[in-house]
Amino acid sequence: KKKKKKAKTASKPFLLDIDAVYLTNVHFIKQDIPKGQLIDVLLPRGKILVDELLLDDNQFRLKEVELSRPIVRIAENERMPLPKEPKPTLIVLKEEQSDTKDSAKTKKPLQLELARLRLTNGIFYLDNYRKAPERVKPLDVVDFEHLALDEITLAIDSFAYSPDNYSG
Repeated sequence: KKKKKKAKTASKPFLLDIDAVYLTNVHFIKQDIPKGQLIDVLLPRGKILVDELLLDDNQFRLKEVELSRPIVRIAENERMPLPKEPKPTLIVLKEEQSDTKDSAKTKKPLQLELARLRLTNGIFYLDNYRKAPERVKPLDVVDFEHLALDEITLAIDSFAYSPDNYSG
C-alpha cells in the first residue's frame, strides 16, 4: 500500500503584540575564536517602546529606545582557524521531489525604523591586539588600537535603516 501524503496547510504567521521591553543587567557576548573577534555588551538598564513588529517581513518599528550606561567592548585578537578535517563521503538517497518553492522561505532584508534613541553615559573600549599587542603610545596621545571612551551621550530622532538605504 502507498501511504497518502498529508495535505500541506499554509503556515500561520507568528504574531507578537509587544508594547514595551524593559531591560535590566543584560549581558551579550559574541566570541568568534577562529576570526579572533570578541564583542561584549553589558546593559545595566534600558527601555524599548515598540510601535510594530512584523517578524515575517523582518520589519521593526520602534517608538523609543533608551539605554543607560551601556558598556561595549570589542577586541580583535589573533585569528585561530579551526583545523581542517577531511570531508566525509556522503551518500544521498533520492526521494520523490517536493515543491521547494513552498518549503524554502526567502529571508527578507532587515528594515528598522526608530523614532527616538537616547543613550546616556555610555562606555566603549576597542582593543586591536592584532596590530598592537599592548598600548605603546603615551596616555595623552590617542591610540586608535586601544581606545577607551566614556561619558558617551547620543540622541537620535527619526532613524531608518534598510540594506539599501539609511537615514537619520
